Amino acid sequence: MPETLLRLVVLLLPVALLPLLLRSQSRRSLLSSLVHAAMAGLIGIILALALLEIRRRALPTGFPAEFAATHAFVAAFSEEAAKLAAFFLVFRPEAGPTRPIIRTAAATALVFAVIENAVYVTVPASLLWTRALVVPALHAGCSVVLVAAVLTLRKLKPVQTQTKTSFLGALIALLAVALAVTLHALHNYFMLISSLPFSLRLMPSLLVTSLAFYLHYRSPSHST
Repeated sequence: MPETLLRLVVLLLPVALLPLLLRSQSRRSLLSSLVHAAMAGLIGIILALALLEIRRRALPTGFPAEFAATHAFVAAFSEEAAKLAAFFLVFRPEAGPTRPIIRTAAATALVFAVIENAVYVTVPASLLWTRALVVPALHAGCSVVLVAAVLTLRKLKPVQTQTKTSFLGALIALLAVALAVTLHALHNYFMLISSLPFSLRLMPSLLVTSLAFYLHYRSPSHST
């Protein structure tokens, strides 16, 4: 198998997970869900590029080397905001069980990650494998956390009728958002340091994916 083709196969492997994640979509057929997930992923990429272009125009010289962490955070925030906006724009999830919604969010994030990784198809093999293994899990995990947080906030009562439990739920949701964006930024920063071992580069993705699995398995899979 030619090397370029092998690289494409490696980068496209996460697509195989889409039918598994989207099979719980009751309102659409699997084919329709796949098309919508592809649309959301592509729109997310376009929005992320637009946000980064705005940053580039606002700061033409880019961030100085000593502000690499700031650049990593801005890129992470732009991508997560773009993915979140694209998901809600395309799927418009209504009130209902949380689990199918966050599974769909993970699917759209995988499409986003595959498109992003395709840009890096010519990078050295070591970086290619790192991106192929880490980036899809990172994007899917962050999207699950963010969408779960937004769904939690949408379910809260008006401020006038808030209880201590509601305030605690809102606080936890907001902290989850901050944690997901921070872990994504940490991943970006680690990717800028070529000397870091793979195990350390894997850590942000592993943490956010673990949180995503926890949220998935504690979320209701059907209406109560």
